[in-house]
Amino acid sequence: EGVSTRKVDDLVAALGVESGISKSEVSRICGQLDAEVTAWRDRSLGEQAFPYVFLDATYCKARVNRRVVSRAVVIATGVSADGRREVLGVDVGDSESEVFWTGFLRGLRDRGLGGVQLVISDSHRGLTAAIDTVLTGAAWQRCRVHFMRNVLARVSKGQAEMIAAAIRTIFAQPTADTVREAVDNVATTLQRQFPAVALLLRDAREEITAFADFPQAHWRKIWSTNPLERLNKEVKRRTDVVGIFPDDASLLRLAGCVLIEAHDEWQVADRRYLSEASMALLTPPEPTALEPRRTEQNEVIDQPACTRHSQPPAGQHADELHHPSGRDPPRPPGRRSDRCGCAGPRCAGWPAPGAGCGSARARPSRCGCRDHPGRCTASAATLRRRSAPRGLG
Repeated sequence: EGVSTRKVDDLVAALGVESGISKSEVSRICGQLDAEVTAWRDRSLGEQAFPYVFLDATYCKARVNRRVVSRAVVIATGVSADGRREVLGVDVGDSESEVFWTGFLRGLRDRGLGGVQLVISDSHRGLTAAIDTVLTGAAWQRCRVHFMRNVLARVSKGQAEMIAAAIRTIFAQPTADTVREAVDNVATTLQRQFPAVALLLRDAREEITAFADFPQAHWRKIWSTNPLERLNKEVKRRTDVVGIFPDDASLLRLAGCVLIEAHDEWQVADRRYLSEASMALLTPPEPTALEPRRTEQNEVIDQPACTRHSQPPAGQHADELHHPSGRDPPRPPGRRSDRCGCAGPRCAGWPAPGAGCGSARARPSRCGCRDHPGRCTASAATLRRRSAPRGLG
């Protein structure tokens, strides 16, 4: 408290106020800031999905039980479905343990965080275990920058540049298949001289290439936590001015105010972090499913009957079915039946597909005409006269 009070008092004195500022006034201002930071940290996240979530931590000094210790400031940012970035949450804890990360991620989930498809972070054991526990169903991308640091820590300084150049070729491939093939090729190349590096590459193959399963336009912005690292640097720049915080609450207050400022700038920025068109490729709209109509066993769907292409009822002649009035409706010259191709004026016209008056496969029972395979041009009276038994003589 003394450090903060002196800083504010010096600022007020520099502005020309000789009396300075009281401790109670500083406490009142801090109380208002705490309320604003708490409301922002507890806001709902369920209004839209966040396909990409970035997680990282930075460390600051604070007093705990009269001792100066290093405190972890964990930060979560996300890319919403419309391509804009948001700061999802911040918290201060002892260390990056699994218990702490699990509680932090559960807090985000309880506030409505959903639609997460990819989580980008480093390979801290407690963090990865918390991701598997809370954000089930989401893929995990290991930060390529942190991975490169882990690899270069296993080789000498003189060989670091050569190995780094070989690993960078993995992320220069144009397709997902070639990205994963490049991991195997680089590991095979380094196997003889650097077996430890080759083993590390093979073990982390799926972790460092998870980005390849997403739109290529997003690759450069989702294969590392660099966007979040820049935010961490801004937090460190502000906290280094204080040096040692009196408690976790004061550290969270300052870090929260810095993140609120960055969050608001992202919301009003003209450019989106990822274009809305590319985000549409990530989550295409689902096709509309139409439920089939269910009918009862004895229910008959009322549909207009097709008298031209339906089988006649039992005991009814085809000519009566097609011409119930005994007279033909007017027909344009040369018009043919859809099924049989017959141009005759008295054709019943309801044979099965592939059969008809003009077809070699036609059967007399289809239209009542006995003149197949020729054209059916006889009238109904002529058909009935032909079908009647003839007398002798």
